[in-house]
Amino acid sequence: MTSLDYWLIDLEASQDEDLDHAWQWMASGVPVDLTGASLRMVVKKRDGTEIAEWTDENGNLPFRGDPALGTFGPLVLAADLAAISPGVYTHKCLVTLDGRTTRVWTGMLKIVGA
Repeated sequence: MTSLDYWLIDLEASQDEDLDHAWQWMASGVPVDLTGASLRMVVKKRDGTEIAEWTDENGNLPFRGDPALGTFGPLVLAADLAAISPGVYTHKCLVTLDGRTTRVWTGMLKIVGA
């Protein structure tokens, strides 16, 4: 895996809609091959308390197509977002591949009431 700086991504979603975004991770114009990788996105309150963990395994941070093309992103259904109180949270996404864990993005997540 190529070592890259991470993205700063701020997201906003309503409790009554799906959070659905995807990005393609590229290095020097070439997709990063994520075959065999695991994906993890953690959402925390400002005090550091973890309130959600979205992964490729639980379906909330899926690959979008062939992992070799490096495209993935959060896909969190409204029913899951409804369990998160309106507010502003921090989030980060980590990719683990070949024993290395790399931060891909970090930012703020704003949840607004339905």
